[in-house]
Amino acid sequence: MKNTTLLVILLAAALMLVAGCTQQAAQPAPTPQPTMTVPVQSAPLPDTVRLSASSFGNVLVDARGRTLYFYANDVQGSDASTCTGQCAVTWPVFSTDAIRVSSPLDPADFGTFTRADGSKQTSYKGWPLYYSSYDLKPGDINGSGIDNLWNVANIPGTVVTTPPTTIPTTRQTPSLATGGGGGGY
Repeated sequence: MKNTTLLVILLAAALMLVAGCTQQAAQPAPTPQPTMTVPVQSAPLPDTVRLSASSFGNVLVDARGRTLYFYANDVQGSDASTCTGQCAVTWPVFSTDAIRVSSPLDPADFGTFTRADGSKQTSYKGWPLYYSSYDLKPGDINGSGIDNLWNVANIPGTVVTTPPTTIPTTRQTPSLATGGGGGGY
């Protein structure tokens, strides 16, 4: 039995010696290599004002597609709005901190001014821009032509009261059911 115990001890010692010799030596830490940071390009910001095709031709809309309007009682280039009080409730002002547009719109045609109430308003070619509370969703154009004072905003910056047509038509008086009327505002 002594021989068997001695043999087991020698065998265990031999195994430990072999295992120790076959282990890999510790590797030195790798030398850090310089890294190159590739800038991540973010998607361009959407236009704050863009064009949308409509029965009035191409009209200005905001980033969400809501139609923008001119008010004929405003004085082009005056940096002032004559739509105040209840008028401003029915015709909320359009204002944006940064103008981003694509061709054929030109950011130089836009401006911002401070209204009498201290709020900011954006203008296009000198005309203050408004929304219409008659428009319920993007793409609606229910405010144009109301009292012949409210008109969709367009590229030339001119007042358009009726959709262009190649067929001669008679002008119909707008009714409240079709987005017309409105008592001047």
